[in-house]
Amino acid sequence: MQHTYKIFELEANPQYNGLNNIVVSCKVHVNSMHEYTKVSGENPHTSTVDAYRLLEYTFDPDSANIDTYTEFDDLTEEQVLAWIPQSVKDSLEAEIEAELNEKAQVYINWDKEKKVIKELPW
Repeated sequence: MQHTYKIFELEANPQYNGLNNIVVSCKVHVNSMHEYTKVSGENPHTSTVDAYRLLEYTFDPDSANIDTYTEFDDLTEEQVLAWIPQSVKDSLEAEIEAELNEKAQVYINWDKEKKVIKELPW
């Protein structure tokens, strides 16, 4: 299972406790992809299912540390993503993974569950 995080918006407080442009929130696109294999007869077929989520996270401006403060223009996406607690990411990823596993199982079992209306034999 692969999860890709891409920040598309940062909100900053122009002045807070003597620091400029403290990031107070971010919006992140989370794209997730799960590759699965379906075996039909003797022919395995690999395919993917995907999901998309919007993660909005608000930071505590009081946690900004003047000793480790980075100017807004010098921030990197990796740095801001690291501020989001791992527990938040883990929870979101677990939710997505459950959904994608369920979606993959529907495709894997499609042939087994496929039903058709047949004409009566009499």
